[in-house]
Amino acid sequence: MDLPCDAGEWSSSDCDIFRFFERKAVVLRKLEDDEQVHQQTLYTKNDWETWFREAQGISTSWENLQPGLYVILCSRAAPIFDYGKQAPASYLPFTKGIWERLARELRTPREIRRTISRNVACFSSMRKYDGDRDRMELSFTARMAEALPDDLALSTTHIPATGSTFAVVYGCTELQMEEITGRIRRAGNQLHHPMLMPGVFVELERKRLLSFVERVLDDFVLRADHLENEPWDPATRMNTEETHKYLSLCLRSRSLIDHIKAVKRQLSKFSEELDVVAEEMRLREDNVNREKEQVIAEVGREMKKRIRDVMDEFNDKMDDCNMVICNTSLAMQTVWNHIARQDSKTNTDISKANAAIAWETKHESAQMRTIALLTMIYLPLSSVAAIFSMDMFNWEANTGEVTHNTEYRYSLRDTTAMSSASLAFLLNDSLEYRIPPDEKPIAVSSSTNALPPPTCFPPPKMPTQNPDPLPPSKSSLFQWLKGRPRALLRAFRRQPRSLPRLLLRYTVFFVAFVFLATPIFFPSYTRHPQHYKDLRKRCLVSDSLAGCANTHSEKVFIAVSLFDPDGNIVGGEWAKNVLDLIHMIGEDNVFLSIYENDSGDEGAAALDEFKKNVPCKHKIVIDGHVDYNLFPHLTMPDGTQRLKRLAYLSEMRNRALYPLDQFDPDTGVVEYDKILFLNDALFAPIDAAHLLFSTNMGEDGRTHYLSTCSVDFDWNPFTMYDLYAQRDAEGYSNGIPIFPYFTSSGKGVSRKAMVSQSDAVPVKGCWGGMVAMQAKWVQNLNKELPTKDWQAVAHHVINPDHPHNVTAPVRFRYEPEVYFDACECCLFLADVATVADKAGEMDTGVFVNPYVRVAYRKRTQRWERFIRHWERLFALPQGIITHFSRFPTPNPHREVVEGQTFREEIYQRREGWKMVERTGRNGMFCGVREMQLIKEGPRVGKNWENWFDIPWAEQQYHFPI
Repeated sequence: MDLPCDAGEWSSSDCDIFRFFERKAVVLRKLEDDEQVHQQTLYTKNDWETWFREAQGISTSWENLQPGLYVILCSRAAPIFDYGKQAPASYLPFTKGIWERLARELRTPREIRRTISRNVACFSSMRKYDGDRDRMELSFTARMAEALPDDLALSTTHIPATGSTFAVVYGCTELQMEEITGRIRRAGNQLHHPMLMPGVFVELERKRLLSFVERVLDDFVLRADHLENEPWDPATRMNTEETHKYLSLCLRSRSLIDHIKAVKRQLSKFSEELDVVAEEMRLREDNVNREKEQVIAEVGREMKKRIRDVMDEFNDKMDDCNMVICNTSLAMQTVWNHIARQDSKTNTDISKANAAIAWETKHESAQMRTIALLTMIYLPLSSVAAIFSMDMFNWEANTGEVTHNTEYRYSLRDTTAMSSASLAFLLNDSLEYRIPPDEKPIAVSSSTNALPPPTCFPPPKMPTQNPDPLPPSKSSLFQWLKGRPRALLRAFRRQPRSLPRLLLRYTVFFVAFVFLATPIFFPSYTRHPQHYKDLRKRCLVSDSLAGCANTHSEKVFIAVSLFDPDGNIVGGEWAKNVLDLIHMIGEDNVFLSIYENDSGDEGAAALDEFKKNVPCKHKIVIDGHVDYNLFPHLTMPDGTQRLKRLAYLSEMRNRALYPLDQFDPDTGVVEYDKILFLNDALFAPIDAAHLLFSTNMGEDGRTHYLSTCSVDFDWNPFTMYDLYAQRDAEGYSNGIPIFPYFTSSGKGVSRKAMVSQSDAVPVKGCWGGMVAMQAKWVQNLNKELPTKDWQAVAHHVINPDHPHNVTAPVRFRYEPEVYFDACECCLFLADVATVADKAGEMDTGVFVNPYVRVAYRKRTQRWERFIRHWERLFALPQGIITHFSRFPTPNPHREVVEGQTFREEIYQRREGWKMVERTGRNGMFCGVREMQLIKEGPRVGKNWENWFDIPWAEQQYHFPI
């Protein structure tokens, strides 16, 4: 027969039923001398070996045991099947060697092998004697049914001679760990009872089963309400899908009844075991500790009483499930009987409907006329407002004149006239449209061929007061609006089925009103602050002075890194905008640095032509080809050598900063105030001037920022493009990339600032196609380079194993390890912020200025200016979609700062994922678990790829892209 396992020692083959993989485990300890429960969280083999050395009261020797409780909580493994089924409870969170040692020192019963593999509710007990009857071990095992989620298994051993209890709980979720810990902390005298942990196990099973019963009951109530309130139609309501739902409800109830019966059988065994244990403890401790025996006996009686209460509660829940089965069957029979009776009334209802259609048609026409006329009021206003908000009315003016269309007064006059005429027509129509009290709802033709009105049903009576939706002749518009809710309520009481139609009608009206009113009264980032308008007045005139935007004569260094194989960038609109921007800043206050590589003959020719027109000091470098072999390469898990894209981009951006590496002896030291980084995006020169000289302006008339970025768009004018570099004020990544872009995580500072139309939205990282920043943290004012190899490739990279602190001057860098990237732009701004903060700089804010926007396509640039008028309408759906899309994505290193000790999970080629302890590098909040690699060889189109072949499931950290 299949008898319980013998009480011998564990062997290596006994462990074959388990699977082992290191992850989280929690150890709870409450010895007799401990004032409170001690809790430790262990992950790796080293953690367990340290714990074994320091643990008190556990040993293979009886003499070293101490009275008290040890509980090991094994966390549940991640799902291992494609369809998302939970991993079995037999997947243990430590190595096989650790488990073998735990089984020996915690005296884990071998019976747990069979218990944990049965996958059904079960409870067993056994006794083991070590040499004589004074050395007895009481062992218990228990199991929850695997058919329902969150099942657990338990093994526990109590040694009466020493008062020691050891327990292991298998397959715990985070919530179950918290509940078990809380119950042990509140156990009190129950800690002395040998069956404490089986009792806790019973409470967890009770909670699990009752939650499923409550879900079935809630589903039953919802379906009962559905049957009660919805119209019953055999053609559509009771199709195969609906029938399956009700059948599923019955089957789930029957399955729960079977589960509860199985658990009740195990509770009966548990109750009987309580009596056996109580008798054994009484006989054993009769002459040793009378007071302790009384405490155990009292706790045992309370536990037995609790078991009876739980069984009674299970009986009630079984009755509830039976009620669901019976009532669902009865309800379905009632539905079909009612449907049959309804069929007999169909012909009668048709005759009533014909009589009411004529009246409703007249009634509906009046309401539709109301909506149409009200729309006529808002349409002219909204159209004119939208047109005047576009750039087409920013015409050039003569000196001293405002750059607005001087003919706008005529359009304003026409708009007012059209709106007034529409309103007058509406009020006149409302005065004329009154139904005399004696008018009947249906007029019967006097023709001899016309049928007389039906005599079986009298015509509906007209109310004594005018029910028309338009305002009565002697009431004001305000009184009419005030009385609308009451009129709708009366209409609903007369015809309850008209409510959906009324709700749809008013919903359409409300949506139309909001859509038309938003660009007029609540546009997004179209109404500039006064100092923005002042700058536009100075610069957007035909004879504007050089330096019109730069009132404080600040020195600006413009850095550009280009790839322009066709010459369309420096030979097109972008180049003209750069020259216009230089004029607005002032030719004497600008230095332009452009570095271009691998652009071919056409790109080089276009840049040479552009160089002839540059009116300021400049350094324009054209490299024919940059050899990929100059860059450090990664060794991939398959042994291949690959180049990180961010390593390449960091070097290209640093080469554009070469003029800042050391001053030119011929021109002397030029200390720049600000640096402007430009991508190859289309921008308006006035926007770049705003970014430099208007962002976060103080009362002193000067800007106060460390760095500030624009917002960029690619092919879609609704969605922001550069999410890779952007992090909000607390280091969180973005949400869904539509306005207001950020999430509400943490304090939601960035999202609140964006919604409130601030021109300085605080962030920790950004780029957005155009960036302005203070120059002193980037410029080297010495004649010599900071180090001899300062301009060497990858010189500025921080070694993760031996990190150094960032110092000024700051340069672009990248993260050098496999399966971990951080945008070089995000790291650059993070490094600048850190060195500025160390120096006690006051203006250390990093901001996004949403008034300044750029685009990589002309079509997108045009549409974005129009769409931003309705941006505020996106805030609510963006927040909802962001929440349900589980943004922001988690970054376990978001709060790690420079110099802080932290645990990082890295990938090693032979060992796979490994958890190591490291010193924090600056800008860890920029990190993502992904990798962008260069496609080496001749450059054709997109020369890089995202490497997604990452072993995600083997990570201990939840660190997605």
